[in-house]
Amino acid sequence: MPKFAVYYVPEENDEFYQLGSSVLGYDVRKRASVPAHVALQSIPNFTDQWLTKAGQYGFHLTIGDSIDFDPGEIGKIEAEIADILACFDPAHTFTLTRRQDDFVDLWGPAVVLRYEPNDYLKVLHAVIAARIHPLGTGSGYLRRYLENPGKEARQPYHARRILKFFSPTVFDSYSPHFSLLHLPGGARTDEPKKLFSEMFGRFDRMLIRSICLLIQFAEGQNWQIYREFSLPGTQEGTTIDVA
Repeated sequence: MPKFAVYYVPEENDEFYQLGSSVLGYDVRKRASVPAHVALQSIPNFTDQWLTKAGQYGFHLTIGDSIDFDPGEIGKIEAEIADILACFDPAHTFTLTRRQDDFVDLWGPAVVLRYEPNDYLKVLHAVIAARIHPLGTGSGYLRRYLENPGKEARQPYHARRILKFFSPTVFDSYSPHFSLLHLPGGARTDEPKKLFSEMFGRFDRMLIRSICLLIQFAEGQNWQIYREFSLPGTQEGTTIDVA
């Protein structure tokens, strides 16, 4: 089942983006594999398998989740994103600020870099979730919920979010992050946290100039940028050939 997502992908020449892509081993802007960063070898028992799940997405921060969709609807999705962005005041910028206490964090098996969104970015996420997610047909969250509805019994609002917006992490649960790798069971977490704090800690604040509509044609394939939209106050978005 094809999927779409709305992500912030840092600019190609941005040092932050190049460093993140070298960790993941995939440059989503160039649609090409890149050599994994040599510093990863300092993590005990590291293998490239730790990068497989996060690597296929490329280095990104989620604005709108991975959603199943009918490819014939891609034009409608594009147009809706463009209309949403045109409603924002160009004088207001979208920014991310590095979290101080838990910048490098472990979410389940995932090692992530956490950033705080400003209010304008929170609003953008909420509108994307409310208007763009429903243009799809489902998600991995929805499939897992339908297989085991009881899992969300203690948080019924999660169930309502999944059924209506195909994701439990929207709105007031939005927590922007860049995923780097997935640790296998039993792996120690102190070495990756220390390494990534040193590698990425200097990237304190960033201005988001564009967001991207990405697609994945089949499960397990690398994601690709389908269209990039400049945010209000900058140039119009450009369409990228995905053939």
